[in-house]
Amino acid sequence: MTDIRPVDLPEIRAEIVEWLGQETAAELWFKLATAGQYDWLPVGANKNPAQAASVLRGTEVLRLREATLFYVAAEMVELVEAAAQSVPDFQLAPEDLPSDTGLMIFQSPIAPVSIGEDELGVTAVCWARTPARDDVLFGTTYMDRAEAAPIFDRIAPNRQVGRREPRLVYAHGGEYFWPFGDNAGVTTDAANFATVLLPRLRTAWLLMQQPVTSSRDVPLTRPARRRLQRAGHEPADVRLVELRRPAGATPTGDSVGEREYRHRWIVRGHWRQQWYPSRQVHRPVWIAPHLKGPDEAPLLGGEKVNVWKR
Repeated sequence: MTDIRPVDLPEIRAEIVEWLGQETAAELWFKLATAGQYDWLPVGANKNPAQAASVLRGTEVLRLREATLFYVAAEMVELVEAAAQSVPDFQLAPEDLPSDTGLMIFQSPIAPVSIGEDELGVTAVCWARTPARDDVLFGTTYMDRAEAAPIFDRIAPNRQVGRREPRLVYAHGGEYFWPFGDNAGVTTDAANFATVLLPRLRTAWLLMQQPVTSSRDVPLTRPARRRLQRAGHEPADVRLVELRRPAGATPTGDSVGEREYRHRWIVRGHWRQQWYPSRQVHRPVWIAPHLKGPDEAPLLGGEKVNVWKR
């Protein structure tokens, strides 16, 4: 779990933007472009490593500066991980995004990937429409420096993540594309990282627009706001996304139709397709686990507990 707090995110964004403008970042991007890391770029753009590296860094700076900031709490991440296992396909539309451009950090990393013999999860994602095509979403991923530095410093000593890079480390190879109207996006790496990351990202976007979640703006502290202003950055609040706390007891549903029930049972969390007339589309809606049946009735499927005593 990251130690980054919601109030830290504006300054972390500023750190990344400033680092992307430094010579250290330019050298790293150029080395990776020369090594073929960006061969997925359109034909022509990938033939000039210096140009490819400069364009990618520049467009990432633009995305970050324009991004709405989101922070997903750990309990919400747990729900995302569970619900992503069964999230139905749907054709992505601009209305499905929480914002046109965004930077979203997860308190607990998602979508673990193998790096050598180690595993690292994604701590943050950034997205925006591509400059060349307005109908395609392009995104990037970041990892927590505290978790990534020991691994990267071991497998790539020249990079020295722990001393040079921001608290959110850009994950080269973790870029992804998602054309609007497609059921699934694609990533740029050969291991098809999309099969791990994008169902979770799609689930997070869906849940953020449903009653199961709540969100509120977390204002910056006055010292943080002043530091950002002195450094020439625009202060911004962070939208904290959490699980909504139930206001009272969950309806038991003991009077569905005219049928009388003699037991209670657990309804597992599941997705249900719902029609949105204003958009003329179906979208999956998450139905949280809940109890059904009369309040005083015995529970079906209760767990057996064995007590071992002397």
